[in-house]
Amino acid sequence: MVLDIPKKYVWHFFWQGHLIEFNLETLEKIGHGRGGEKWVHEKITNFQLPECLTDKRDEILADIKEALLCYKDGGVYATASAYHLTLDI
Repeated sequence: MVLDIPKKYVWHFFWQGHLIEFNLETLEKIGHGRGGEKWVHEKITNFQLPECLTDKRDEILADIKEALLCYKDGGVYATASAYHLTLDI
């Protein structure tokens, strides 16, 4: 079942004392109802780092992906029994 969802969000990510803002666009979301398994394809856009963090870009993106996996489909209100994320950057 393909879920009808809002497409774009602004996210704020606090990383080692730096606040990073980016847009997260949901390209596709497939799920099996409340409590079921979900597959999500999202894309990070408008991702700009301060110059002092450019050499840490890959580490920051890995941490963002890990945070999104923990967030699942709703943070503390997440209902997915399993969550699979494809993230484009």
